Amino acid sequence: MKERFVKLLSCFIPSEKLRHRFRAYYSNSVIADYGKNNKFIVLDDSGNKTGIKKIKNFKVCFYGDNNTIILHKDINLPELTFIEMSSHNYFEIGKSKYHFCLDFPKARFSEYSKLILGENCQINRAIFILKDEPNCLIKIGDNCMLSWGIEFWPTDSHTIYDETTKEILNSPKDIKIGNHCWISKDVIFLKGAVVPDNSVIGMRSIYTSNSNSKENGFSGGVFAGIPAKLIKSGINWDRPNTYDFKMNREEIINK
Repeated sequence: MKERFVKLLSCFIPSEKLRHRFRAYYSNSVIADYGKNNKFIVLDDSGNKTGIKKIKNFKVCFYGDNNTIILHKDINLPELTFIEMSSHNYFEIGKSKYHFCLDFPKARFSEYSKLILGENCQINRAIFILKDEPNCLIKIGDNCMLSWGIEFWPTDSHTIYDETTKEILNSPKDIKIGNHCWISKDVIFLKGAVVPDNSVIGMRSIYTSNSNSKENGFSGGVFAGIPAKLIKSGINWDRPNTYDFKMNREEIINK
C-alpha cells in the first residue's frame, strides 16, 4: 500500500530526477537503480560477497552508471542514511563493532567522488561534502574514533582565481585521515588535509593542508587550534578514560 501511495504522489512532481528521489527516499526499497552497471555489495565476516540486498537504515539511489557501494552485513546505522550517487562513485564502509552516524542523511556524490571509511571506526556525527565538485576523495583509516559535528570539505564549493591570469587558486584536494586517529568534537577538515596515524585532533580545530608539516612516516601527534598546529608529538591514545587506563595499564599496553 505504501509503495503504491508513494508512486501516486510522485506523479505530481514535474522533474524526473526529483520524482526518482522522492520515490527512492519514501519507498520501502533499499536500492533505487536508474542507471547501468551499479553494484551494491554486502560482505560477510570473512570478506566474501553475500546475496544480501537490504541493510537496516540504509538506502541508495543510483542516478547514473558505474557506481559501487561496499558494506558489511553487520554495519550499525542507528539513523536512516540516504545516499544519492551520480556516476563513477565509490563508497565503502569497513567491518566495525562500533556505530556509524553519518550526518548525511541525504548525501549526494558528484561524479568520480569516493568515500572510504576503514575498519572498526566509530562515527558519532560527521558531514562529508562530496556533492559540490567531481573527483574528490575522503578516506578515513582503520580504528578511528570521530566525535560529533565533524565536517570534511575537500572543496571550497566556489572558485577563487587570479584576476590577471584567471588561474584557479583553490582547486579541490583529497582529505586523508590515518589509522587510529581520535577526532574531537566540531573539528573541520579543509581540502588537502592529511592526518598522521595515531593522532589526536583537538576540539573545534580547523585542520588544513598546512597543519602537518612533518615528513612522511611521522606518527603520533596532538594537533589543535585555528588553524590546527602540532602541539605535542610522540603520543598515542586509547579509548578508556584515564582512571580505567591506570587500573588496566599493563593489559592495555600489551594487548
